[in-house]
Amino acid sequence: MKVFLHPPLAGASFEHVTSILQQASKLEQESRYPHKGDLSFSKRLASNILSLALHTIGDSNVLLHIHIWLVFLVHVAKFEPAIRLLENEFLWEHLVSMLNRLVEKSDQDRFGCKDFAVPEKGCGRPLPEDYTL
Repeated sequence: MKVFLHPPLAGASFEHVTSILQQASKLEQESRYPHKGDLSFSKRLASNILSLALHTIGDSNVLLHIHIWLVFLVHVAKFEPAIRLLENEFLWEHLVSMLNRLVEKSDQDRFGCKDFAVPEKGCGRPLPEDYTL
């Protein structure tokens, strides 16, 4: 099997090529795991967006966003290291308040139904991924 080297590496020594590959491997390894600052910024951004959604009262357009967060939390709760990253900083009180407001306004008869909640006629149909969530 022939190996074709990039022209600048064609005349390079074995040590030089090994050094370049080690540096590339190190960069790849570092890029797999976010820096603590990146994770902190991401958590703060996600928290601000969620806070905005949770404080939006009476707008059903934010329900999908909150639903996705709830699905995310179900999956994160299965992994102790992941939940530890969130448990102290997550907006639990705001989420509980929002969910309580939803229960007060909702049609209680639909909760006892074993079938998937289908919208009323003319309101659109659930997407296939809705059943997956």
